[in-house]
This record gives sequence, C-alpha cells and structure tokens, in this order.
Amino acid sequence: MKKTYQRLPESELDIMLVLWNGTPPMTRPEIEKVINTKKKLASTTILSLLTRLENKNFVEVTKQGKMNLYTPLVSQLSLIHISEPTRQEAIS
Repeated sequence: MKKTYQRLPESELDIMLVLWNGTPPMTRPEIEKVINTKKKLASTTILSLLTRLENKNFVEVTKQGKMNLYTPLVSQLSLIHISEPTRQEAIS
C-alpha cells in the first residue's frame, strides 16, 4: 500500500530542506544554524516544527544522550510528487 502524505507548510518544508541537504541525522542546533542563515526562528519554534514533522511521519527522532537526532523519513522526490497539484485541483 502506497503511503500518502499531506502537503507541508513553508516553515516545515524549510526544515525538511535542511535535513535533505545536510548530513542526517542532524541535531536541533545544527538545523537551527542553517535555518537562521535564511530567516531567524527561535529554538522553541524549530522544536515545534520538528515535533509536527515527527507526528506527520516526515522525520524520525533518535535520542543520543541528551540530544535528539533528526532523520528524514520521506525523500525529497516523494514530496515533490505530492506537492504538485492534481489534475482535478488544476481544473478547479
């Protein structure tokens, strides 16, 4: 059975782009460093976004000591396919 994913808001997509373009698994500070070169987000905001992505099954969280390591579970190619409007949406 093929998994279906929902579209991501821009802020969550930014996090996914960091994970795809980085070397997973990545820590929250590593993700934050890259994100904050583009736009300034508080650490708590980044943690909230990562939690949302985990709940949506886009990332996996692994505990290593006191740090959480984040790994993408969805490939960038998979997300491109779901982000494209369907034929019905394009007609509407």
